[in-house]
Amino acid sequence: MYLLQWRTVLLLTLGVFALLSGPERPAFGAVLDPGLRAVLDGAAAGEKVPVIVTFAGRADLEGLKGLSRGERRTGVVKRLRAGAEQVQGPCRAFLRTRGVERLQPLWIINGLAVSAPAEVIRSLAERPEVAGVALDATLRRPATPAPAAHGVEGNISIVGAEQLWALGYTGNGVVVAGMDTGVDPDHPDLAERWRGGDNSWFNPFAADCSPSGFDCTACEASADRPCDGDGNGTQTMGIVLGGDAGGAAIGVAPGARWIAVKIFDDYNLASISAIHRGFQWLLDPDGDPDTDDAPDVVNNSWGFEDFPGVCFDDFDEDLRALRSAGILQVFAAGNMGPDPETSISPANDPNVLSVGSVGNDLEVTFSSSRGPSACDGAVFPDLVAPGEFVKTADITLGGLFTDSYVFVDGTSFAAPHVAGVAALLLEAFPETPVALLETVLRQGASDLGVQGPDNDAGFGLVNAPASLDALQAELGNRPPDPVVLLDPPDGALGLDTTVTFRWNLPSDPDGDALTTTLLISKFSDFSDSESLVVAAFAPIAGGALLAGAGGLLLWVVPCRGRRRGRTALLVLVAGAALFLLSCGGGGGSSEPVGKATVSGLDPATTYFWKVTVDDGREGVAESEVRSFSTR
Repeated sequence: MYLLQWRTVLLLTLGVFALLSGPERPAFGAVLDPGLRAVLDGAAAGEKVPVIVTFAGRADLEGLKGLSRGERRTGVVKRLRAGAEQVQGPCRAFLRTRGVERLQPLWIINGLAVSAPAEVIRSLAERPEVAGVALDATLRRPATPAPAAHGVEGNISIVGAEQLWALGYTGNGVVVAGMDTGVDPDHPDLAERWRGGDNSWFNPFAADCSPSGFDCTACEASADRPCDGDGNGTQTMGIVLGGDAGGAAIGVAPGARWIAVKIFDDYNLASISAIHRGFQWLLDPDGDPDTDDAPDVVNNSWGFEDFPGVCFDDFDEDLRALRSAGILQVFAAGNMGPDPETSISPANDPNVLSVGSVGNDLEVTFSSSRGPSACDGAVFPDLVAPGEFVKTADITLGGLFTDSYVFVDGTSFAAPHVAGVAALLLEAFPETPVALLETVLRQGASDLGVQGPDNDAGFGLVNAPASLDALQAELGNRPPDPVVLLDPPDGALGLDTTVTFRWNLPSDPDGDALTTTLLISKFSDFSDSESLVVAAFAPIAGGALLAGAGGLLLWVVPCRGRRRGRTALLVLVAGAALFLLSCGGGGGSSEPVGKATVSGLDPATTYFWKVTVDDGREGVAESEVRSFSTR
């Protein structure tokens, strides 16, 4: 867990005072944080103090409900940017007249991060458009304890990920972001899973490094390529989506792609403004709101552990904006247990999903933070996941040690399991709203301890297959994907009376087993009683089934596709004979192909043919109709 601490005892004291006494509002209407007031009083002449300025007014994001995910994300970014531009102009002009050149936009919270002398900051607090001015505190995390020297396999199986893999769901098409120390792109379990490009890595420290680079580490100065000088971000991302380069799968959603924000420098320090900037970048990585390149899920293994049982709302606006954009935020619950009322922020914010930890005995670990939530009194944590002796990827020191793995403990490493399960569900149902995704993760969880939700294990152990079932029940059955015909081409002439038919076997978005029917007719509406029918039988468990029809012995061959169960085909032909029925690649295609060869067709005749698939739950897909003529 990346524990966030105030940099000095003074800041700690001031932060608590601000929390307990509340903001002081000058008569002119602005808020000057009491902690900041004390810092300003003690500042030397001309000394610049880093602050975060927030402005009056909030963008209306409620009106974006009901839009597609891409439309919501575009709308959220545009409304937040427009709102900030509209209100901040006079204040920016004022700051420039006072010699403040470096302004860091924080449009996600309608704010600015600036460093200015005390007298300028006091003047800021008097401006009518300014809602508040607070210290841009520097936060520190303690050193990570040495990892355990032994491990227990099976965390991936505990959450049921393998059962969704068997249905073809590995997180393909889903992007997961990490807000942490960075990610090592040289680890073989992560290298090929980075999304790449100039919109997949954000390092707010790089811009502040001097040209010589002597005031930064190599990772802090890395603006274009991911890195990790500590390991926590690499370890968490390994659990989310790592591969099996070490001989066993370490990630829950190995088909997903990752992007990353480095919010902690290599001395384990982060500023409040850097975290705001990280959240802001996640909404619009390429800076173009018209392109949808935001992540679908964000894993956060950090929090204010110095203040268990306290609700900090520093990032509430950020989290609301991300939620409005359809981005699920997963947070580690904290390691402040076993006492009750030890929830930490931001995990106890109602806009996120909080995750505690269990051992391999499925008992809540001693240190996992307990509820209820200090923010709204709700059950805390929401879920639990494996967080004891979990094997994952570790930093490779620039690719020198590619066989680098470690065993880790804590809620920091429980949270990525839930982020990975969410990625699996989003492959199955890509447009699932955040609220529904959270609901089915809770509904599908395996209850632990006392019956029902509790403040030790929350709603229970995250359970991938049960959550998928709950999501399917909520959204209903979806039909199979369309069937694409391959051979013979439409309008083919002069074919022999023995014809081989080929088609791409479709996927089923719900993972249902499919049965397939090939129809061949002399009439385009397939109304003639002499149609040649490849009839669909129920899926079978064995490798092949010998059946009889019309005196012919026919083989039924089960075909397993990327997202489906078994598909069985049987040819029942009046006056014709089946030669071959099979599934395979064919023609260099990676998609599974269905194939049937039929003989005994009439010469000099035009036929029509099509293929239908049925998922057994009233979901049917049908191909186009093609024709061919025999010679």
